Formats: sequence, C-alpha cells, structure tokens
Amino acid sequence: MQWEGWGGRYFEPVNGRTSFNIVGEHLPRMLNERESHTEKMLLAENWLTNVKRFYVWDAAGEHWTFSGLPMHKLRIEAEKALETNARQN
Repeated sequence: MQWEGWGGRYFEPVNGRTSFNIVGEHLPRMLNERESHTEKMLLAENWLTNVKRFYVWDAAGEHWTFSGLPMHKLRIEAEKALETNARQN
C-alpha cells in the first residue's frame, strides 16, 4: 500500500472549513505488509476535541476512517499526554 495522506473532519468549522488535510513530512510512503509509519506534528491545545473523524487514503483511492469510540479513546489519551507534558515543563 502507498500511503498518500491523511486529514479529518471537524465538529465545528474552523476558519470556515469543515475538514482539513495534513501534509505529512514523509508522505507518500510505501508500506509493506505488517509495516507501520508514524507522523508527528505540533497541535494547538484542545485541537483534537473538535475533530470528529480522521481519514487516511492510499494511492489506489482506498479510504479508512477513524471515528466513534476509538476517536473518543484517542482524545482521552491526548489529554493525559498534554497534562503530563505540562507538569514536566
């Protein structure tokens, strides 16, 4: 699979936009079976609370969605990480 990009959709529009695309530093990237890839980025505080779902797409036009309970768990995990970061600084 060739991972082309990722983005998402907001609950509430931001600057008049309902969705966003994230330009990955190391994308596109060819992934072999059982291989993974990580992209890191700096985010504004509480940014994730307004994200309804994430999308990932590949060169063949396939799309994957990340929403619902997994998205809720990601928000909780992100909040804990931000709290830990704040205490360390």
